[in-house]
Amino acid sequence: MEIAVTTALLLAILLGGIYAGYLLARDPNRPSLQAVTNALARVGQVAPKPEPEDNYSWIAEGMQTCRQQAGDRPDSLHFMVVPLTAVNKEDVRWATRSTASAANAELLSLNDTLDGLRRGDLNLYWGEYAFAITSVPGDVTYRWASASGPSRLSTDEAEQISGFRIAFSLGGSEPDSASATQFKPTKGSCLWVGALITG
Repeated sequence: MEIAVTTALLLAILLGGIYAGYLLARDPNRPSLQAVTNALARVGQVAPKPEPEDNYSWIAEGMQTCRQQAGDRPDSLHFMVVPLTAVNKEDVRWATRSTASAANAELLSLNDTLDGLRRGDLNLYWGEYAFAITSVPGDVTYRWASASGPSRLSTDEAEQISGFRIAFSLGGSEPDSASATQFKPTKGSCLWVGALITG
């Protein structure tokens, strides 16, 4: 009995397919095989092949290189500068995670920087900027050439700098670093500067 029912169902499906094919063959507006193939090809082009996501490990590697260079030149000041912007300008959590302040940026730790980039909450800032430090005391400004994106920077004038504050010049502006956090240089080390630009 079960075999008879199954056979009847298969026969009905086969006859339905033949009838549908007959109707399509008589329809002058039916799509051609070439049209269907082209449509499928366009769908394939709309969805690009996914690329491996950037985990920003190259930033951590850059920091390690900066540390090695600082160890080789202990009488110099070394910086690993990574400028950032927040995807959501209203997100206040970064202010609570700030480890220090520059004249126009909140400084974030290496771990918070990488975590924010990997989660898509932070973006690298690729605009042109000039990194600068102002000595304390003395009020002498040391400015590096304009850069874009992450940079490793250094100066051989460390012996003359007992303390300093950090600032970023954007678009030729000269920010006041008087309210920025004061740092003391540490020989043989690289200072991480994950800077969430606010100005």
